[in-house]
Amino acid sequence: MSKRILLLGAVVLLILGVGWTLRDRRAKLEADLRLQAVRQLSLERVMGVNPEFHGRDVTLKGMVISEEEKQRAAEVISGVEGVGRLTNTLEVGVLHPPMPLRYFVDVAWKAEGVNIRGRLPDEETKAVLLEKAAEGFGAELVTDRLKVNTTLGPGEWISQLAPLIPVLTGNVSPGRMKAAGDRVVLAGFVSSEESRLELEETAREMMPGFEVESYLKLEEVSKVEP
Repeated sequence: MSKRILLLGAVVLLILGVGWTLRDRRAKLEADLRLQAVRQLSLERVMGVNPEFHGRDVTLKGMVISEEEKQRAAEVISGVEGVGRLTNTLEVGVLHPPMPLRYFVDVAWKAEGVNIRGRLPDEETKAVLLEKAAEGFGAELVTDRLKVNTTLGPGEWISQLAPLIPVLTGNVSPGRMKAAGDRVVLAGFVSSEESRLELEETAREMMPGFEVESYLKLEEVSKVEP
């Protein structure tokens, strides 16, 4: 009888141990996914969204300013690696007065080409950006979504930003750069820690007075067993 009790106790402890391990793994997975989701929402400037994870599944809660922003939030979170089923319960309402239009540049690239969008002060600035985006890729691999608006005041900083594009596309892959106001955001994968630091310093030197926010990461290189 005592052996049976001991065996039963061992089985119970084993089951509890497995349960605790699975619970800890689930909690870590949820925390990691939420961190990635919040970072991506911040990078995309999507405000008012609280992603709640249950395993890999996520429910979006909070309030956004429009139906378009609600859909955009879902698209951003769906693009996070590892996310499973998504339930969008975001409400649409007025969070704060709408921000005035301003100039911005958003460049994303990978091996297949470059996608560039933004709001610019003139056609000359647009031509410069497209020229820099085409370096290393060719004009045929550049998707142009730039728009010109001459009513928003000076935008000289955009021409100052243009030479940074080929520097990034030549050293980050895949990657993305966004700039607006007094902020430049860098994201993507680099080959070494030295390269990451050099690119961040280059961005600061080329854009004085701008805050450079970096999400550059080291690319994962698979190790091949000898």
